[in-house]
Amino acid sequence: CCDFATLGSIVTLLLGKVGEPYSSFPMEVIAYAHGGTAGWGGTCGTLIGAGLASSLAAGPKAGEQILNEVMRWYATTQLPIFQPGQPRAQINTVSRSDSPLCHVSVGKWMKKEGVGFLSPQQMERCARLSADVAATTVTYLNQELEEKFVAASKEPAAANGLPSPNNCLECHGTGVPP
Repeated sequence: CCDFATLGSIVTLLLGKVGEPYSSFPMEVIAYAHGGTAGWGGTCGTLIGAGLASSLAAGPKAGEQILNEVMRWYATTQLPIFQPGQPRAQINTVSRSDSPLCHVSVGKWMKKEGVGFLSPQQMERCARLSADVAATTVTYLNQELEEKFVAASKEPAAANGLPSPNNCLECHGTGVPP
């Protein structure tokens, strides 16, 4: 799953370079985050994996700033970027989610690609997205280690008096929760 793939790839890198506590890290702790948290379509599991890895590697404060940047990047970038040498399924489309939510991100992509949920193409897209999020997270973690990481904003996205991106109307119409 996307959550495990993102966290696992980062923890594996840290295990090879640092050892403990990564060699005994219980990877099972991320199992709940698949499909936007237990399949509910909430925050993309790749971002949950990135957040856990960032907090582990950089500490809670820097980890949150790194995750904030990863989430901003995720929402504003045409994804997926990664092109594997031997893809399991051919995909032709990238899309910009404008959201950290799994159901929005994958839904926009599926509509653009013209495929259904849990299709081989959708699974390939999410696998590639996992690689993209892991690579971006590692880039920011390395910048933090070199004391070169600069967050674009110290604050998370906020709109309509809520902690949210500024595209609520896209899904909620005029019924944005108060």
